[in-house]
Amino acid sequence: MRARFGKMTFSVPGALMVALAVCMASLLPGGAALAQQSVIVTVNDKPISNYDIEQRMRLNRIIGYPSKGEGQAARKEILEELIDETLKVQEAKRLKVTVGEADINNTLEGMASRAGTTVPGWTADLKKSRIDMATLKQRVQSNIAWNRIIAGRYNINTNIESAMVDQRLKAIESDPSRQPRTIYLLQEIRLPIDGNDEQLLYARFVEAQRVVQNYKGCESARKATSGIFNVQIRPTVPVPPENLPPQLKQAIEKAGTGRLIGPSRAKEGIQLIGFCGKQTIAPPAVSREQIENMLLNERVGLYTERYIRELRRNAFIDYKDASYSQ
Repeated sequence: MRARFGKMTFSVPGALMVALAVCMASLLPGGAALAQQSVIVTVNDKPISNYDIEQRMRLNRIIGYPSKGEGQAARKEILEELIDETLKVQEAKRLKVTVGEADINNTLEGMASRAGTTVPGWTADLKKSRIDMATLKQRVQSNIAWNRIIAGRYNINTNIESAMVDQRLKAIESDPSRQPRTIYLLQEIRLPIDGNDEQLLYARFVEAQRVVQNYKGCESARKATSGIFNVQIRPTVPVPPENLPPQLKQAIEKAGTGRLIGPSRAKEGIQLIGFCGKQTIAPPAVSREQIENMLLNERVGLYTERYIRELRRNAFIDYKDASYSQ
């Protein structure tokens, strides 16, 4: 391949030409789009890009697979999932285990039906979230192929009976730790004091009383403390009622929503507690598909871990971004 720069023409290998094009493009306004697709790791020469991670993270949120971490930890988790998936696909290809389009479509239809939608409806929803349907199909294809490999190698039944799903789902939904619970939303306002100067302490108590009079709810904290020197307004925090001292809990209930409790003497100064209200929280609902995968993983998990460790040991996994390999 020949490249021309000004009046000079050079012979440039094709791979180098592509690399030069990428470097040049990264200097243009469209460089951000290329950065999004930058390769994070290669698995036996199969690249996994930043785009692949973003797609899988969005997909997991849509189909109800919560991440175990946040930020970079979540991205690392997704990347390891994609590495394992790539190894599974490569092993299926090596063993000539194929998955037909009909198998993928049947699985997708079942998943969509259990989610209360259709495949076209799901495709539209994924598109709205900028997720390519091919991302979900790749995941389904990988799972089907891997289950066939495991079943054939270890003679395991990978069919999960509906009754088993119902039983596990009922047990999870009745778990006391998953029941909705009420929490208090509290806001702390602190007027710091250096030392034990009685006059300063009295002055701070007077200022705190003024804050109480001007306080009209948690959104008014800034306005209520306007003009008072050195005030610390902490972010609203959720607190389970059982974690509060009995006297404070009683005072909060008596004061009511949008009121301040105090002032009281604290270690660093004068403290006021704002009661912003109550909130009911509950763990996210668990889908039947998640239960099926849970039961299947329990059945084949030990064999899968052993097999994946073997594949990883024999694979060439090259992290292009060192922050993901730590």
